[in-house]
Amino acid sequence: MTVPAFPALWSDHDEINHHRRRYRGDEVRRLLEHNGCEIVKFTYMNSFLFPIAYAVRSWQQLRKKLFGESPHGPRTDFVDYHPVVNALLTAIFTAETPLVTWAGLPFGLSILCFARKRPG
Repeated sequence: MTVPAFPALWSDHDEINHHRRRYRGDEVRRLLEHNGCEIVKFTYMNSFLFPIAYAVRSWQQLRKKLFGESPHGPRTDFVDYHPVVNALLTAIFTAETPLVTWAGLPFGLSILCFARKRPG
């Protein structure tokens, strides 16, 4: 499963994508274990862009407090970027893949978890 991470990053993007909430890692672990699941692999992902996303979200939240809602309404982060920007983002996500796969990452924009139901 993948779920959005860190409640402090809540934004219009979450609203548009019908997210109900953003999770912390300990919440996901607790929910799965409480419901009889064994965690096979747990990691955050999309970590390399986390500092930029955190800064952008913080600015958006401050702007909303200072100036109110945007007259344009909620907006998503999924837009058609220039091919060079898309190539750069793809390279960043691809560079993170070995860390997600083998070591795991301590923070990120999303949580990735593989779990299975305990026998019995």
